Amino acid sequence: MLLRITSPQEWADGRITDEGDGFVHLSGPDQVLTPANALYAGRRDLQLLVLDETKLGEIRVEGGFPHLYDTLTADAVLDVVDFSCDEDGTFRLVLVPTHANESPARELLAEMLVFLEQLNGRRDGP
Repeated sequence: MLLRITSPQEWADGRITDEGDGFVHLSGPDQVLTPANALYAGRRDLQLLVLDETKLGEIRVEGGFPHLYDTLTADAVLDVVDFSCDEDGTFRLVLVPTHANESPARELLAEMLVFLEQLNGRRDGP
């Protein structure tokens, strides 16, 4: 899953093109707080576009971050999630939709099951 930090104004046309760097900046769910806090601290008008990688053009990982060498269009967007900073202007944990069988949800659910089994004992069936 990939994400794009955007504003309603930037996304108003349902497409984002090259930003002068030759590509569109994207982030993974585990990376999104880095550019959010470095570039957008204090912004309360932002959104995250949750992207379907199968509907994106050429992606290259450069400097550890994914870059889209194509136009980002609405057909690649699975969801739009409000993305506001906290009262102190800092972006913190953000939850994005993901399938339970995909990382990082798969690992999180496995850890939760272990914890619950330790707490309550193993239960089989309903």
